[in-house]
Formats: sequence, C-alpha cells, structure tokens
Amino acid sequence: MTNEELLVRAGIGDLQDIVATRRRRFIGHVLRLPMSRPASLVIDWTPEGECRIWGRPKRMWRDTFMEDMSAMGVSGSGTHDEIRSVASDRARWRQLVAQFPSRDRRT
Repeated sequence: MTNEELLVRAGIGDLQDIVATRRRRFIGHVLRLPMSRPASLVIDWTPEGECRIWGRPKRMWRDTFMEDMSAMGVSGSGTHDEIRSVASDRARWRQLVAQFPSRDRRT
C-alpha cells in the first residue's frame, strides 16, 4: 500500500498541506494585529550585525513568509502594507488560504 493510498483511506491530507495551511492562517492572524504588538513588529524587523557562516544560508521565517505570499498571489510588489491590506479582509484571506493549500512539490 502506498502512502497516497493510505492517506486517501484515512481521509486525511498530506502533512505538507496541513502545515502550509496552518502556517498561512497564522500569518493572517499576525498581519491583522496592531503594529504595536511584538509579533506584528517582527515581520518588518531585520537583525543588524549578523555574521554569516560559510555554507548554505540558513532558512529564515521571513523567506518562508514571502514564498507563501507569492504562492498565494498576494505579494505583487512585495510590500508588507499591501499584504496587510489583503489579510485585513478575513473572507478573502480564508479563500486564498483554502485555494493554495501547499507549495510546489518535487516529483
């Protein structure tokens, strides 16, 4: 029995889809917070004086955030104000999250 068949029989989605959907729902909550809240400030914050080590750059939360936004078709020019305006409309945000449950998959 394949993993895909097992997931269909169990009636649950792929773990990657579940995590991506929940992450995008959480991003919507954070974007709707007032700008004075620490969680909302973190989206625009850039650490200073960070020394990079050799090798592949570390995966940052912001990179995942921007990839999710571009996959959902939200980040036209990539400004956080535009993304916040889309997230402020809860019905539209829920529709976008449901429409794009996962990232592009490797085959």
